Amino acid sequence: QPRDSGVLQNLQLGQSRALSKKQLKIKRKIRDKILLGRVEWIKLSSPYIPLRARVDTGAQTYSFHAVEGQEKEISGEKYVEFTTLDETARKHRLVKKVVEETRVRSTSGKSETRYVVEMDLVLGKRNLKVKVNLNDRKKLRHRFLIGRNLLLGEYVVDVSQSRVLGNKP
Repeated sequence: QPRDSGVLQNLQLGQSRALSKKQLKIKRKIRDKILLGRVEWIKLSSPYIPLRARVDTGAQTYSFHAVEGQEKEISGEKYVEFTTLDETARKHRLVKKVVEETRVRSTSGKSETRYVVEMDLVLGKRNLKVKVNLNDRKKLRHRFLIGRNLLLGEYVVDVSQSRVLGNKP
């Protein structure tokens, strides 16, 4: 029996070392990622609009508050003109080129078609060009939502914190 317990002890020690190496590798990868809180300030570059954005690991894509959307054709291409609100509830009228239309299912299970446009934004020190679906978010607290399409591979989210990247730009 002492011989069997020695084998078991060595087996557990081997598993422990392998697990430690794996955990160390993961910790090194995490150290290289940018930490985000559950809410972060972003700023749209064109036009300049600072917004608090909700970081949602359950959402797949970006979503931006837009109402009164009207399709337009400019030089044979589809655009959408819409109104949005900044943090002070000031209205902004934007015109963006439609890059696609997508079907999105909300958390309530309702499916709808949304315009997708490209936007330039700044998150922390990074300038990003992202595809954003337009959605009426007036009943929601945050006018901009960051989904996991941004988060994958480069960010880690600590939901116990907010504005890790700083205050209003």
